[in-house]
Amino acid sequence: MKLGTLLLRDAVISLGQLEAALRAQVLYGGKLGTNLVELGFLDLDALGAYLGRVTGTPVASRAQFEETSAATIGQFESNLAELYVAFPLGDDPGAPGGLAVALADPTDETSIDQLAAQCGRPIVPYIAPELRIYYYLEKHFGIARKARFVRTGTGQSEPGDNRRRTQPPHGMEMPPAVRFEPKKKAAKPARPAPPATFEPRVDTDACIHAMEAAESREQIADAIIEYAVGRFDAAVVFLLRDSNAFGWRVFTANSSVSADEIEQLSLPLGGASVLQAAHDSHGPYRGPALTAGRPVEAKLWEALHVSVDPAEMLVVPVMLRTRVVNLVYAHTESTAHVSDDHVDGITHIARHASEAYSRLIKRAKTASDNE
Repeated sequence: MKLGTLLLRDAVISLGQLEAALRAQVLYGGKLGTNLVELGFLDLDALGAYLGRVTGTPVASRAQFEETSAATIGQFESNLAELYVAFPLGDDPGAPGGLAVALADPTDETSIDQLAAQCGRPIVPYIAPELRIYYYLEKHFGIARKARFVRTGTGQSEPGDNRRRTQPPHGMEMPPAVRFEPKKKAAKPARPAPPATFEPRVDTDACIHAMEAAESREQIADAIIEYAVGRFDAAVVFLLRDSNAFGWRVFTANSSVSADEIEQLSLPLGGASVLQAAHDSHGPYRGPALTAGRPVEAKLWEALHVSVDPAEMLVVPVMLRTRVVNLVYAHTESTAHVSDDHVDGITHIARHASEAYSRLIKRAKTASDNE
């Protein structure tokens, strides 16, 4: 029996809550249980217990994560932890020589066999919610969570999760004053090299066809990015959640930019920015930064390693009914203005992206009804 069906049968959640979680899963990714927790419909420990019932696997408790020894952590390579979304719990009392490991998917026997081969000892799989595993991977291995998994919208974070805190509760403690001798002004760092040039990969029709055939949210975003190649010097598809725009997919002609860097990017909505303008108007924004300080744009340009601050930017919202779920940002550095044809193309594609999301949500609900 699947998780949603079991939770409905036990009246832990309602049908409306399940549908809301399925909709959030299509839009934001993550497992169904993750979205149920984030929406406040289920707590993390209850989710773990139900995952154990669904998979028939022992559940790794919060206490087991907290009690994992430094020796166990030290013997488990961080690349294995990241690759398999796995956290070592220690020697398993029921399996001599076995290592208890918390996994987001303990039913993946191939991955467990590969992990055992690389660890050189049998693996005893335990189930745990992915939110909990990602938290402890960051805490003990320094594996940064993607911005999508930092959110804990209902306050159900793990103890000590102060990732979002910027200063102590009683105010910022300032260090004692230190007097420095005058020194020469440092030379301003050189700008990155201009972006390389690319030829367009797909036309509008091919992009729309890809979205019509999309089986996942990732394929929708990838289709948008494919269209951006050769038409812009940089493009980013943002996820919108909790009054923030989270980097998701990126194309840039600058080879020094990594996808991981963009996925860690979180830009606030609520002030004056090109992202906010498109969000509020529910329509494309085309033009310069809206403020002289341009803090949001500057942070984005820094992540994109721009060589010349764009004079004109394009931001197009992807809507789901009356709600903005994505923002598509693009700019050129090689020309002063974004092409009219490219503005029309991205705007047209954004409307089809909305339709593609609607199809995926409907499909997810239908699949849940048929369980």
